[in-house]
Amino acid sequence: DPTQIELLREIMKLQKDMIIMLLSMLEGNVLNGPIGKQMVDTLIESQVNVELLLQFFDIFLKIKELTTSEAFLEYDTNKDGFISPKEFRRAMEAQKVYTNQDMDYILNCVDINQDGKIDFMEFTERFHNPARDIGFNMAVLLTNLSEHMPHDIRLQRLMDKAKSFLSYFQDHLGRIEIKGGAGYIERVYFEITESNIEQWNKPHIKESKKAFLHLVVNETDDKEKLEQFIDFCEDTIFEMQHAVAISGEEDDQTHRTMKSSNIEPTIVHPTTSQPMKLTLSYSWSCIKYLFHLLRPSTIHNTYNHFRQMTFKDMIKNLFLLFIKCIQLLFIIIICGFRTLTYCIWTLMAEDDQQDVQRSERTPLPPLPHRHDYRLPSISGPHHGFIDGEDLIGVNAFGVDLNLDSEPKHKMSLTDEQLSLLVMDSTRMIDSPRRSSLMNNTHSSTGQYLTTSITGSTAHFSPSTSYSRDLNLIPPSGSYKPQLTTATNMPQNVIEKSKYALEVNAQTEYQQKRSSTTVNNTTGEDDNVTPSQPSTRTDFGKKALALMARNYHTLKLMALCLAFIINFLMLFYKAIPLTAIVNESVASDGMEQVDEDEDDNEIIVMDPRKYYMSYLLRAAAFLHSSIAFLMMISYYKLKVPLVIFKREKEIARKLEFEGAWLIDQPSENNSWILSYLSREWHKLVISSKSFPDYYWDKFVKKKVRNKYSDQFDYDELSRFLGMEKNDTPGKFEIVKPIETGLWAKIKSIDMRYEIWKWGVIFTDNSFLYVFFYFLFSIIGNFTFFVFAIHLLDVAISVKALSTILKSITHNGRQLLLTIMLMTVVVYLYTVIAFNFFRKFYTKEEDEEREENCKDMLTCFKFHLYSGIRAGGGIGDELESPNGDPLELYRIVFDITFFFFIIVILLAILQGLIIDAFGDLREQLDSVKETLETKCFICGIGQDYFDKEPHGFETHTQAEHNFANYMFFLTHLLNKPDTEHTGQESYVWEMYQSRKWDFFPIGDCFRRQYESGSGGTTTTES
Repeated sequence: DPTQIELLREIMKLQKDMIIMLLSMLEGNVLNGPIGKQMVDTLIESQVNVELLLQFFDIFLKIKELTTSEAFLEYDTNKDGFISPKEFRRAMEAQKVYTNQDMDYILNCVDINQDGKIDFMEFTERFHNPARDIGFNMAVLLTNLSEHMPHDIRLQRLMDKAKSFLSYFQDHLGRIEIKGGAGYIERVYFEITESNIEQWNKPHIKESKKAFLHLVVNETDDKEKLEQFIDFCEDTIFEMQHAVAISGEEDDQTHRTMKSSNIEPTIVHPTTSQPMKLTLSYSWSCIKYLFHLLRPSTIHNTYNHFRQMTFKDMIKNLFLLFIKCIQLLFIIIICGFRTLTYCIWTLMAEDDQQDVQRSERTPLPPLPHRHDYRLPSISGPHHGFIDGEDLIGVNAFGVDLNLDSEPKHKMSLTDEQLSLLVMDSTRMIDSPRRSSLMNNTHSSTGQYLTTSITGSTAHFSPSTSYSRDLNLIPPSGSYKPQLTTATNMPQNVIEKSKYALEVNAQTEYQQKRSSTTVNNTTGEDDNVTPSQPSTRTDFGKKALALMARNYHTLKLMALCLAFIINFLMLFYKAIPLTAIVNESVASDGMEQVDEDEDDNEIIVMDPRKYYMSYLLRAAAFLHSSIAFLMMISYYKLKVPLVIFKREKEIARKLEFEGAWLIDQPSENNSWILSYLSREWHKLVISSKSFPDYYWDKFVKKKVRNKYSDQFDYDELSRFLGMEKNDTPGKFEIVKPIETGLWAKIKSIDMRYEIWKWGVIFTDNSFLYVFFYFLFSIIGNFTFFVFAIHLLDVAISVKALSTILKSITHNGRQLLLTIMLMTVVVYLYTVIAFNFFRKFYTKEEDEEREENCKDMLTCFKFHLYSGIRAGGGIGDELESPNGDPLELYRIVFDITFFFFIIVILLAILQGLIIDAFGDLREQLDSVKETLETKCFICGIGQDYFDKEPHGFETHTQAEHNFANYMFFLTHLLNKPDTEHTGQESYVWEMYQSRKWDFFPIGDCFRRQYESGSGGTTTTES
């Protein structure tokens, strides 16, 4: 019945819980097992209801694709998200997706406002999201049963009717195979988000994937290959999350949500494009004013006014003009300096409130058990908020369950503020009750907080929106040191309060969301004020994110400019200095002066194309600007991944190997480099900010708990840069929060920053971008330096980069061969200097040229002329015919030609050719291996091709390379308390760095190839 929408929602929630329970029963299901048979029987008995449920899902899963299509949006002429019922029906008929019965049902479910229109975006969100959530679990259930009961005809008929429904979740239904604790292969199903799929197909992720496969695909050691595969997955997950963070999708999503919810914000929030619009508007005004000044009437009036001016007025106005020009110059310099300082400050002082900003973008995400449960606290002299901290609109009022060593947020309250803090820590407080407690401190049911035994720090969070709750805390005129109030509760009370806090916050948030999106007529719902996001917009960070997203575009622009600059340099000429003076060529075209005794020349631009010198200078300045932006964008795009990899490496070695705690022998013979690396990493271990990018923030606690029995606790805490005591004192004085530039400078962790910049400047890719910018700056003083930038085409084009790799592939052997050739040439130099020196003297046009008058000259002559000559050194010397040393000269020339030209130079050429062949063979080998062998299990193509497209199905559905990475992302983002049995098993193995859950050498299909599928289920 479409009129009973609330009942329908409750039934859908019940169905979701029921389907989740059925899925839990299917964990570890075997082929043709008894549980699967019973579940199929149950579905067939309720087949009519199941088909109705599938039809309901199919209707509302298609609704979003309908309402977001361009053809449908054309009916929304006002672009306000509202449409009339007739237009809604006409749009559905035009799409030809629904039947008449389905359209009637949809129109009965919609809500019509006072104007007789439908908010189709709100309607889509209200019905599509529950249908997607519950429908996904239903799709998992049907897919699981169809794969474990492949020969059940009744189930096949049901699957045929659900094809349209299952096709919707085909791309988002992830599936992998793991080896359970009992040794059986089990299938695990999970959801792949749209953002993960989109990021996986980005160019930089594809490059990382290609580089990883070329590195480890032919690895013989399975353990080493899996270790590198997990590292690649972790790096890729971080890179994808970082790309999402700078992609700007959150702002677009917020705008769409505000628009679809028809929320009228009281404050106009600035957008990213607003500064650009203001700049363009100001520029257009300046252009119009310039044309106004060039009008004949304006010029005539100005000329008449100038003729009426006295000499004193002229001097006065010239002086004022000079002052204005100097003032404008100072403004330009200050603005440039501020911009440069802001960029450097942003690079050094990373955002300390990334977690808070993420929570602002996504209201009330699920709180993982392994993450921090603490909510933002209220402290401060005026409004009770910490200066510089952006608070989120959290609908919660309770106790911070701080079980960690050191609370990050502490409550700083005056006596008046403390009297307002009344709570019942043993049960959940509903919204009206909390409101009464917040406004009436003398409530009989509440109890005051007492400063007793130390424990979890109490927190006070805004209830509905922080703008309303600010009135609860009166501002204080003077600020005094305040006491931190703490309470202690039993463990069971903590768990109950934790659950109550989460459930209550989520429930009130959903109620508030529905009350703001649905048009309500009751006065009670009108009192709910939607939480307003922060009005502060940091355009600088948005600009940096914009540059990071366009790094490859900036690189292409710089390369094109380099070609343009080098094309303009083709018009340079070397002209005698006398001709330059006579023609009075502008000095801007001069590039270099070569003064010789015989002739004085100067290199200038072609005098007939003098304007090109100005184009060249403009192009050089623009190239330097783009090179600077390219360096900044690389820092924002790639440097976080470099820091993450290094932090992960240090954290893993510190936790699992006890590195830097136990003296370990160096793996190589370079003990100096080993000592420097050890001391350098020790610098960051003891810093307060480590780890910053690595997601395991409790690695120091794990290390201290693991090695506290072997080392002194205080020394270990000092080495890790941690406090000795986990629990704070009974009372703690909270110092006033400092503000200003000096406070920001003091807040920088210099130990961590020094280590971070050391890591950055040892990254080869960053050094390449840095020197690219440096040579671009030098090119503004001598344009011929821009010829070096043309080599960037060999780095940017992958086909040309293979040629460069062929030179560096066997670089060590190449250098050793060159060194051997130099030694052999030196030996021939010694022989020639002692016995054949007279043959190195040439006389031509009464000029005597001695090429072997000393050892150094003789050695340079052999290196330069002897190696270049096709026939060896003999082609450059006088003929020995008739000379007493003729026989020895013949032996000397032939052996030089044979050893140097025939052997050593041929070896150098062969090394380069062999390296190019090896690289091409590697590429072909990787491609062939991936096409004939599964990367996960290692089983060959011959086994799976017994069935049509068997190997393709196995590598794309069963052992998909990307699905294992998506599953790891799924585990990292999912709270521990919500893990299924299979997920908990894999998570524990991952935490202990064990890879036994990978199905090496086996798969689910091969396990039951004999047809004797088990009749009992296995437990994961």
